[in-house]
Amino acid sequence: MDVEFIREFEYFNEFLYKLNNELKSSNNTYNQAQIEVLNFLSNNKDVTAKQIEDVLNIDRGFLSRTLKSLQNNKLLKKTQSKKDKRIYILNISSKGKDVLDDHRSLKTKKYDEVFNHLSKEKKEDFIEVLNQAMQIFNNKGYSSTALENESPIEYVFNKDNVVWQARNDNHIITTLLYKRVNEWTVELEFVSLVENLEAFKELIKKAVNYAYDNFESHLIMYVDYNHDKYISIMSDLDFIETETLENKIRFDLFL
Repeated sequence: MDVEFIREFEYFNEFLYKLNNELKSSNNTYNQAQIEVLNFLSNNKDVTAKQIEDVLNIDRGFLSRTLKSLQNNKLLKKTQSKKDKRIYILNISSKGKDVLDDHRSLKTKKYDEVFNHLSKEKKEDFIEVLNQAMQIFNNKGYSSTALENESPIEYVFNKDNVVWQARNDNHIITTLLYKRVNEWTVELEFVSLVENLEAFKELIKKAVNYAYDNFESHLIMYVDYNHDKYISIMSDLDFIETETLENKIRFDLFL
């Protein structure tokens, strides 16, 4: 390999290390784990500690200390489940949202200082090169689509926490949360969406079958406007479009 290229890459790696250290020193109140948990809570309502543990792959003891610290600082709200008194439901608080917004603004400002001089085309080229490098490093091929399609998809179900994951080669494609609203109603929520329509459809089908077996008769799911293919799948699975919100569509299925 080109020696000059390796040297330049090492300089770039040192630059990223210094940039991340600057971000950490600028926000010395909360550590990275706390920010990651807050970010997860901001994107997912009414979750349990077990769900956070499974999705973020955080050690249980460390997560327990992290949640306690966030609760002591009033960054999250913890309420006892009405259905199972042993379970506590977690949500981000207003203060937690403010802390997360401040962190995101700080990070955006710092990255803008570094990359704002680049044109849109150069930024896209930069991201493309990084994606190729990451795929090669992980021996996964080139594109994310190829990554998902190169081996059979495995569907993993966590019965204790009612969480499904679609994986291949230990790579998590997406995660589906099954959140009980009341005795009969459940909200389905994906932690992330990918281009793999097969995984999206299969996970929803598994959740529908699980709801049917557990006598839960009403399923709710929200889909972003810009995911036309997913909206089509919801209709194929007999979900009914019931409400149009600011940037999402609500779908309901009655079993």
